[in-house]
Amino acid sequence: EQLRNTVALDADIVGQNIFWADISQKAIFSASVDTRDKVGNHIKIVNNLHSPASIAVDWIYKNIYWTDIGLKTISVSNFDGSKSKILINSDLKEPTSIAVDPLSGFIYWSDWGEPARIEKAGMNGIDRQKLVTTDIQWPNGIALDLVKSRL
Repeated sequence: EQLRNTVALDADIVGQNIFWADISQKAIFSASVDTRDKVGNHIKIVNNLHSPASIAVDWIYKNIYWTDIGLKTISVSNFDGSKSKILINSDLKEPTSIAVDPLSGFIYWSDWGEPARIEKAGMNGIDRQKLVTTDIQWPNGIALDLVKSRL
């Protein structure tokens, strides 16, 4: 299996695993960071995606969140790909970036659609709120400063 177009990457530092989305494979993969004798060994954990754009690792509850521009969805699964669930599939045009704050219980994402915006919701997809809706174009990356509680 040839990995060609990795578009997103995140890691579970404690568990020593990395996760990435490959747009040409339409899937999310994982691999152990410690691969002394297993170079190139990776596991497909989520497939049947259309256009994965970003991923975010919840290192506390061991979940991975992702956006899919083609399906216009935000989804979640366990680290092994089980219990996969679409959290948000309405009023999304081009969900581009995602970040998770498991300490506060929120996910944050950007949407390139017209109008572009940044939103947040509970980690279960409930209580969706628009944070930025004006004076914004193509919000491409979301990062959280958990120490200073800043987006």
